[in-house]
Amino acid sequence: MHELLERLQATPPEARADTARRLAQISHLVRYPKEAPIGEARLIELATHMVDFMAKPEFAPLFAPEALSEFGISGIVGDRTIVGQIDKLVIKQDELWLVDFKSGRPYGADVPHTYQLQMALYAALLRDIYPDKPIKAEIIWLRDFSRSHLSQESLANALKQTDVGSH
Repeated sequence: MHELLERLQATPPEARADTARRLAQISHLVRYPKEAPIGEARLIELATHMVDFMAKPEFAPLFAPEALSEFGISGIVGDRTIVGQIDKLVIKQDELWLVDFKSGRPYGADVPHTYQLQMALYAALLRDIYPDKPIKAEIIWLRDFSRSHLSQESLANALKQTDVGSH
């Protein structure tokens, strides 16, 4: 699903459905020729799901040409060296929108600590680069397009709970 999002971003919106279907068919043939854990029909269904997601107006900034995908980030937070990849980063005039996609089941208000910590570490690194921009951090669950907003307080708590230390 991550690969589809990445490849489809460069595709004009009117061509995304056809491109997604072709990618699903190719993926089925190339990656799963013998064991076929995911059938072609299921891959096409997932591809259609991703195209529907990308067409939602509230997510349009994530797929605009200026949105950064698979943005590599590294640095030091507290006593930890962090090397990671941000799924989506949108740098707006007045804020940063930090997004991680998860393909599993949504957890509602109880986002697992591991995911909160991942986002907290990325946000800490981004604060060093963009100290004057507030950061909006979200996890988007691809199964149903629900969103888990991570408040500044929850990000700070994730760092404290893990004893990352101040940076």
